[in-house]
Amino acid sequence: MLRRQGQIIPRSVVGQSGRILALGGESGGVHGASANPQRRMEDRLAIKRSDAWIWRSNLTRTDVLSRLEKRQISRDWLVCPQGSAGRAVTVGQFVDDPAIFQRQDQEAANEERRRRAIVASVERPPLLKIGQKLLQLFFACLVVGGAIVRISFPHMLGAGLTPSALMILVPIWSIGGIGVVAWVLGGLHYRHQVHSALRRELDVTSRST
Repeated sequence: MLRRQGQIIPRSVVGQSGRILALGGESGGVHGASANPQRRMEDRLAIKRSDAWIWRSNLTRTDVLSRLEKRQISRDWLVCPQGSAGRAVTVGQFVDDPAIFQRQDQEAANEERRRRAIVASVERPPLLKIGQKLLQLFFACLVVGGAIVRISFPHMLGAGLTPSALMILVPIWSIGGIGVVAWVLGGLHYRHQVHSALRRELDVTSRST
């Protein structure tokens, strides 16, 4: 037990660096880390040497700073949000700029919003729209045609592909086949347009920077 200004502080509230994590208000209750034992995944960090393969994970910012202060790690080590090795920066950058990962998150969110806006601005080609409408018509014909046969022509059920059945099914299948082809070709064209728009935006951004 430790004492501070007349208050008795449980040793569990004192961090590894000797600093008091948090104290309650007038009631003296404990808050902070002990009140929320499950830290959010995005608040956890991983570190490793720049030439190492294995990350040491499940650390907090306090843990990283404590290890740096104790010279267990150096400013050349890498640190990243747990599970996001591609966002790694040096410990020195992390110490000098505490909000670096929050800024990365904000930049990624802005980039995603910009990408979605570009995608939404690309008009779908007519072939894609036609393909979607033909497929909708195809499924509607199957449902409605099946219901009509069951109600009005029950004797045709289980009769197989009779000439009468083929006269009805072949046009429906043709609509479905044409719809699939139009939908695939239109989708490929739309995808190409989206990629071109994103590439143009990337070129404009790179030139501006």
